Amino acid sequence: MSLKDSLFWVKYLIIFLTQILVINNLRINLLPPPNLHVIIIMLFPLQISRTFGVLVAFSVGLIQDIFTQSLGYHAFSSCTLMYIRYYWLIFLLGRTIEEDKDFDLNQSSPPWILSYFIPLIIIYQVLWFFMSNGMNFYDFGIKILNNFLVIILSIFLCFSAYVLFFMKRKKR
Repeated sequence: MSLKDSLFWVKYLIIFLTQILVINNLRINLLPPPNLHVIIIMLFPLQISRTFGVLVAFSVGLIQDIFTQSLGYHAFSSCTLMYIRYYWLIFLLGRTIEEDKDFDLNQSSPPWILSYFIPLIIIYQVLWFFMSNGMNFYDFGIKILNNFLVIILSIFLCFSAYVLFFMKRKKR
């Protein structure tokens, strides 16, 4: 394993530990914690097999479930997100990943990354929301508002982490 690969996995570990140790312990007025760990799924290397990717997503989601004491909601949402991600990339790129071997998510522009992140984070949050709340319509409006705020916070955190850790900066 090269130094570049090692740094890549260290960045993932830092993000995941930040989610587990810091973000999960924040309490913001009845809001569930935002989900920074979805960036691990969204920026997972495209060259690695999709089956392995789904297993990693399941593991990330399961560990998140253990620390948040939820009943597999994160694991299911993470696996679904990893599966949908491939098709969302095909839609955005207009070609398959196999046709473009040189494509690198980390070299994409910030507007393109936002168009990639936002729908995937919304899908993740909506899946998680309906699994955790079921069809309980008691305080449904407040829960929808809370979920919307968590989506906004998650997008902000994921994009900030992308810019901080993964975005390749142009040399001057």
